[in-house]
This record gives sequence, C-alpha cells and structure tokens, in this order.
Amino acid sequence: MSSYGPGDGLATHDAGDVLADMTIEDGAPCRFAHNTVIAAAVELVLGTQKSITEIALDLGFENFGNFSTAFKRHTGMSPKAFRRRNG
Repeated sequence: MSSYGPGDGLATHDAGDVLADMTIEDGAPCRFAHNTVIAAAVELVLGTQKSITEIALDLGFENFGNFSTAFKRHTGMSPKAFRRRNG
C-alpha cells in the first residue's frame, strides 16, 4: 500500500477519506479554495479596469449573481461598491 506522506501511516484510500471528512465536517478544503478565488477577485476588482462581469467569468463563475453574492459574503459589499470605495 502506498503512503499518503512520509511516515504518516495513512494509506492512499485513508487520506481520501480524511479529505472527504474535512470537506463534509468543516469545509476546510472548500473554504481554502473559495477564499483563494475571492482574494484573486479582490485583486482584479482593485487592480484592473475589467468589468465585474469579465472578472467573474475569468474566475470561473458562470453566473454574475453567484459571483456577486460570494464576493459580498466575504467583503461585506458588492464588487462594484468595493471598487468605488477602495479603488
């Protein structure tokens, strides 16, 4: 059986179970990925002249509304308001 990491004693399938449990129980991997996307969104909103829709599409959002909701959940304001206030 292959090991997940040196000396950790986790088999490959066990590591997958641990990751799945983290995702279900505390959302850590999903939260990390989401926070990374929102951090990139903040950089693009403030550091470029791209439209908010272009930024949403660049980051993989198929729906502007979903992007705006996620952005607001993390920053407390819409992408447009965030740009006006901080740009």
